[in-house]
Amino acid sequence: MSILTAEQLLHAAVELELAPGPDLQEAFREAGGHNADAASLGRVLVRRELLTGYQVEKLLAGSRSGLYFGPARILYRVGAGSFARVYRAIHRETGAVLAVKVLRRRHSDSPEKRDAF
Repeated sequence: MSILTAEQLLHAAVELELAPGPDLQEAFREAGGHNADAASLGRVLVRRELLTGYQVEKLLAGSRSGLYFGPARILYRVGAGSFARVYRAIHRETGAVLAVKVLRRRHSDSPEKRDAF
């Protein structure tokens, strides 16, 4: 169950610059505008390839963290292990496709594990 309205989902996607604003507005209208629910808007955004399922899932859960790491806009998680997670991303300025490896929090306090990373 979504904790956001369609309008809140739209606003978050625009504010976070996850896709061009006019494209997001058009998807909002296609989903039913002010009568749409957030899940319906999310499906339209994914179908139109404006956002990924990962991005919609994070926004619907009310989370804005994990959508960017530095200049990298996260598209989806590629894999995970006990040490780190790997994401496919797009560089915000150059458009280059990136792999972003993120050390798990439980290891971030260990200087040895950070050095090994």
